[in-house]
Amino acid sequence: MSAAGGTGAIPIPATAPDTPSAPTTIVSGTNIVVDWNTPSDNGAAITSYTIKIKQNDSIFSEELTSCDGTDATVKANTQCTIPIATLHASPFLLPELSTIVATVLATNSVGSSATSSQGGTAVIPSTATAPDTPVAPTTTILGSNVIVDWAAPSDNGAEILSYTIKIKQNDLSFTTELTSCDGTDATIKTNTQCTIPITTLQASPYSLPDGGTVVATVLATNSVGPSGTSSEGGTAVLPDVPDAPAAPTTTLSGSNIVVDWTAPNDNGATITSYTIKIKHNDLSFSTELTNCDGTVAAIKTNTQCTIPITTLQASPYSLPDLSTVKATVLATNDVGASATSSEGGTAVLPNTATAPDTPAAPTTTVSGSNIIVDWNAPSDNGATITSYTVKIK
Repeated sequence: MSAAGGTGAIPIPATAPDTPSAPTTIVSGTNIVVDWNTPSDNGAAITSYTIKIKQNDSIFSEELTSCDGTDATVKANTQCTIPIATLHASPFLLPELSTIVATVLATNSVGSSATSSQGGTAVIPSTATAPDTPVAPTTTILGSNVIVDWAAPSDNGAEILSYTIKIKQNDLSFTTELTSCDGTDATIKTNTQCTIPITTLQASPYSLPDGGTVVATVLATNSVGPSGTSSEGGTAVLPDVPDAPAAPTTTLSGSNIVVDWTAPNDNGATITSYTIKIKHNDLSFSTELTNCDGTVAAIKTNTQCTIPITTLQASPYSLPDLSTVKATVLATNDVGASATSSEGGTAVLPNTATAPDTPAAPTTTVSGSNIIVDWNAPSDNGATITSYTVKIK
């Protein structure tokens, strides 16, 4: 029985709302929808919600423009909609592919609930696309290596994760070069450049010959996918043997013959020596190493050597006076030897002969009805006597 004969329940005082359960987040077009369930108000109508979004720095802050928990519609629907653009901007600064996490608390006339657990699985969609197709790479020779170089294309909103570099083989197919040009390597990605030993390119599967052109392609990949493959590019030519020199010249210089030639194209490998040969009197050729050693620095630099005439008159050349001095030359680099030049040379050995000695006095004798005039041949002094003049007193 109640006091004064009345009856009735004793009123229970209202308290702050229960803690809301963790909210959810979903993508809806260009927006993120934050949704939560109404908690028990514990006897006093909920007057507002406080919705906070987790920033990129992990701090939570309210979004009052789109998620004002005092707004009647937001309260009634226990839901608010935030443009993704707002979440990209300050203070949230959430990048593409971020997960949207939120908390919510409810407030009534008594006070506020505790904050809910964090909740949300919506991921901001990526607007990125695959990278642009790179422009054709370049190839250059650097010492015993080939450098493949390219320009980073636009990543179109997603960082480039790797490059795929392919080298054209001798059979015209392309193969990825992972040992020296692994496009996942941080240094190669940063420098957009890789270095391949020439020996690698000459070996299988590339099998590029001496004088082969090194051609490459490149494509870029980001989290969205790969770009198109670039056009083929590259003008580096693997070293080859030197070109055949032009025919040398020979000129008379005092008591010497000067053999002179023009350095041929070295085809990518420095010429290390020349081989100079002189034509013998018997028409064979041999190397003249005493005066024309093509490994000697001065001879290589000057592309010229000087041979005494006496050397050419001696064995094995045995060239007589008035012979034309002919020579050939070939060039050698680290790859090998060139073809031999054509014969060249117009120098003529001088004539060192003099007129014959004066003959001794002739004799005359009677022979029947004839007179015989007789004399001894004098020294011809290096030139065959071609005639005699006989006078009778």
